[in-house]
Amino acid sequence: MSIEFVESWESKQLQTPAGGSTSATRQYYAIGTGDPDVIQAAINSSGLLFQFAGMFANDTAIEPLAPNLCKVTVSFGKLDNADDNRTNVVPEPIRNTGEYVFSFSTTGGTFHITEAKSQTAYPNSGSDDVGKTIGWRGNDAPEGVDIIVPQTQFTIRKRVPYSTITIDYVKTLRNATGKTNSDTFLGFAADELLFLGAEGQSTSAGDTELTFHFTAGENLTNQTIAGISSVDKKAHDYLWVKYGVDQGTSSIKPTTKGVYVAKVYDQVAFSTLGV
Repeated sequence: MSIEFVESWESKQLQTPAGGSTSATRQYYAIGTGDPDVIQAAINSSGLLFQFAGMFANDTAIEPLAPNLCKVTVSFGKLDNADDNRTNVVPEPIRNTGEYVFSFSTTGGTFHITEAKSQTAYPNSGSDDVGKTIGWRGNDAPEGVDIIVPQTQFTIRKRVPYSTITIDYVKTLRNATGKTNSDTFLGFAADELLFLGAEGQSTSAGDTELTFHFTAGENLTNQTIAGISSVDKKAHDYLWVKYGVDQGTSSIKPTTKGVYVAKVYDQVAFSTLGV
């Protein structure tokens, strides 16, 4: 089916406010069909939604006017350099099969610790010797504290043929969710990545876009934890410490009975994800 796009005289409205974000609108008449789905597929393949005046498309509105005529309105937006208003900013569109966008955040994660790297005591006479433990009040275990540790959250958006999205593939993504990488993947060693799941859709109108979510940590080896040396811990293992109490002649103090590293996630080959 041949569809002709004719830009209307109202097109290319451009708004640049003193504060906020720049936006623009382009309007077309689509001649040849009144089916919005067919027009949307033609728009995607024609490149009309790519960009205008340095801005990327936010959304598209298709209004049927006659059996073979529709009005198409495409809006664009970008962040004004002098303002933090991101209302009109959308992720850069992916136009070609196999292309991808990598987005990341290194804002870190939290980890509960029960011993400080160092601790200054200002005890009263006769106080217990707590060593480096945090919040130990004479009971079995210190209260500890949550701290920020290095951690990376990232997503990968990838454009794939619609035929890729089968029920079996969706099951593969489901079964890989909540598992770590069994071998090196994207430059991360085995067990450093945790797959948080994926989002996408299947459409007969053309290629589709998938979004994959990951969190990345660091494998640790030969660490000293709570006075116990040679401790190895994979990035997403759970580490905990068991404490006891030593009874001295004049005071009591906590003592480490053991450090335990619990494996809580299974592995899977991330090559099955199709990233």
